[in-house]
Order: sequence, then structure tokens, then C-alpha cells
Amino acid sequence: AYLFLMHSKNDYKSMGYLLVAMFILSYTIFMFQSRIIYLQLIGLLLFFMLCRKTATKKILISILAILVTLSIIPYLGIHIKGRLGQIVSTQFLYHHLLSIVGISSSGLEGAAAGVPQRIGWWLNLYHRWTSDVGTFLFGLGYGFPLIDFSVAQQIVVREPHNSYISIVARTGLFGAIMWLWMHLLLIKVWVVNCRRFKRLNNKVWQNRLLILMVFFVLIWINAIGEDAFEKPFFAIPYYFFWGIILRIYYQLKSGKVNGVHSTR
Repeated sequence: AYLFLMHSKNDYKSMGYLLVAMFILSYTIFMFQSRIIYLQLIGLLLFFMLCRKTATKKILISILAILVTLSIIPYLGIHIKGRLGQIVSTQFLYHHLLSIVGISSSGLEGAAAGVPQRIGWWLNLYHRWTSDVGTFLFGLGYGFPLIDFSVAQQIVVREPHNSYISIVARTGLFGAIMWLWMHLLLIKVWVVNCRRFKRLNNKVWQNRLLILMVFFVLIWINAIGEDAFEKPFFAIPYYFFWGIILRIYYQLKSGKVNGVHSTR
């Protein structure tokens, strides 16, 4: 929603749209208090530096404005608590960032402790995956938890909080290569679509493709620290949107997309 407001035609020139976009971004960062959001934000900046440099400046301005606001809030006597129960502040942001690499601080002991725990899961899966030639090539399979861990009420956690490790462990080297090859082909199709719409000077579809790719980038980064590709509410829209990209490609190849003719 933030990027849609920033890039829909020329709406970003409106101060109202800009303020709403900044509010959405700040709410996401500070109320959800999830470390993966910081990595996603960095990933989006790198993506826009490659694909849309003009957008990079707007995002940086938004982040700077949010940080300035965050520094002022404590002096106004306003205390806002996020998902972790921590008061939103620049100090919390700093310590929360440090917890990504396992550095603990007051109130964030659990978050920091989760880092070595996940690394332990991944190392254990690596040893199981490489234990023999069969599992190395074709994986451990499906239908059972990859890790021995339970949460409240003995709910079993099935995945090691990293979709890429889950893919390699369950499908082996062959499965991982096919999954990667599939995505390289999908990205190639997205690039071809963008180039064709650029030649057609169709900015509407260029922006639509851009927003779809932003969603894909967010899922890719989320999969580093979570089981994104194993959760239906992520996986279903993810592959559905890739289906849209493929449909656009075939329509462009046939010569028409929503009344816009393509040159072959």
C-alpha cells in the first residue's frame, strides 16, 4: 500500500498521499516490531536502486522523516508500545537491529536467543541432509516435522524458520536446483514484460509490474527468517501473482494486453 501511494501516477506529489504512505510504513515498522521488516526495507532500497532510482530518493526521505519523528516523540510525552510490548524509540530500534545477530538487550532477550537456536536447527538439518547420497540428491521428503520443537499447548513447529533450508532439506539438490531454475525463468519473464511495456511507453503496467515484484522481493526476504513458502497465506498469492506475470507475457507475445498492442 505504501509503494502504491508513492507510485500511482502522480499522486505522490500530493502531501496527503505522502503522509498516508509514511504513516503506513512507520506503523508497519514500529507496531509489528519484526526484525525481518528491517531486512525487507534494505532489500527494497537495493531493488529500487537497480530498477527505479527516482523512487529510491522518495523512500529515503520517508525513512529519514520517520526517524526524525521517532526522535521527537519521547519529548512530547507520547509512549507507544508495539507487538513485543516495547516502547517505540530510536533506542529500541538500535537494540532490535542488534538482536538480528544475536546481541541481547533488556526486553529483547528472547529475540536474541532465537538466533543461535535457529542456527542449531539449520546445522542439524545440514547433517541429516548430507548423511547419505540419497537424501543429498532427493531430500528427506515431506509429511513430518524437520525440527524437534514445540510451542504452547504442544503445538509442533514443522519448519526451521527458513524456507530455503526447508526446500533443500525436503527436496534435495535436484529439487532445489529445479526450484531455483523455475524462479530464474519467472524473473526473466518479468524483465521481458517490463522492457516491452517500456517500449510501449505504458507507465501504468510498468508500475503494476513493479508493485508485483516488490511483493515477490518481500516474500524472498521473509523466507530467510520464516517459513514463508510453507504458509498458504503467503504461498498462494505468491504463485498466483506469478501466474499473472506469465499471463501478461503470453498476451504480449500474442500482440495485445488490455487494448495495448505490442510490437514483436
